Amino acid sequence: MLLVSVLASGCGAVQPGVFDSEGFAHGTYPYRVARGPDHRILPEQWRIENFQTDPHNADAVIGPKRGDAYTTTYELDLNDDGEIDRTSIEPRYDLRYIHAHTGAVLSVRTFPIDGRLRDVDLRVMARWYADSIAGAGIVGAQVGTTTILGVEHRYATRLSMERRARVHGQKAFLATIDVADVDQVQVWAESRVERLRIAIVRAPFPYETHRPGASIPLVMVVALVAQPDSFDDHLPAFDRLLGELVFTRSHSDARPGVELLDVPTTAVPVQTVSTEPSEPPPPSPPPALLPAPSSSPPPAEL
Repeated sequence: MLLVSVLASGCGAVQPGVFDSEGFAHGTYPYRVARGPDHRILPEQWRIENFQTDPHNADAVIGPKRGDAYTTTYELDLNDDGEIDRTSIEPRYDLRYIHAHTGAVLSVRTFPIDGRLRDVDLRVMARWYADSIAGAGIVGAQVGTTTILGVEHRYATRLSMERRARVHGQKAFLATIDVADVDQVQVWAESRVERLRIAIVRAPFPYETHRPGASIPLVMVVALVAQPDSFDDHLPAFDRLLGELVFTRSHSDARPGVELLDVPTTAVPVQTVSTEPSEPPPPSPPPALLPAPSSSPPPAEL
């Protein structure tokens, strides 16, 4: 069983990655993100955000950022007895890039899931992911560092595309998620706050527990978060990042890259969430299964 708390403390077993001439290598898990023909992981307009860089050379990475926004705390029950066996503070992102002109975000994350969910269909995980975004939140209008207004907003999500795939031979699921402000949609039906493209990949290696016999499955999420009017322009960067994933100890004979397996499906109904306490909300998906990526500035915690 896996629980997550942002208040606990402890030592991290998972180490940040490093950049070298071939690309990015994760510090604990056997995978890389390769550089492209231009010797970059992403085009120049995409700036690495979860690592410090030289103020005079944005391509020179100094080291990972360590603040609360860049770490997550996992409380792990390694033997399914209901007791926490270890607490670990680990990097929230493996990689997180922000586009210099549009503020779009591209990220790669790896995280453990409850062992009992090891065989859950990736389509189901994608829908849990969308449901975790939908909900109510407080949005602050900000001038400089001062918040001058707080307004409650209600959000809804719609999966507008779903498709099965393989990434370097590993099972994956692609989805496009539209995030809308419910109140704005009532005024303008086409209103959207954000649009996401996610790829959920079943990792070919377990979470590092440092305990013999304890095996916790891992999933990877590659995510693009963008404004709807720039979303299509950023899809090539998403496809490039996903295609650059290389599992260095994979037992598959597949070549690196993305293989699309079926025809995409569309128009999964909107998931609306009301702030009115008229009836109990539906059951939530398992806690901390798929933490969603955050964009900046936030209309919601995506």
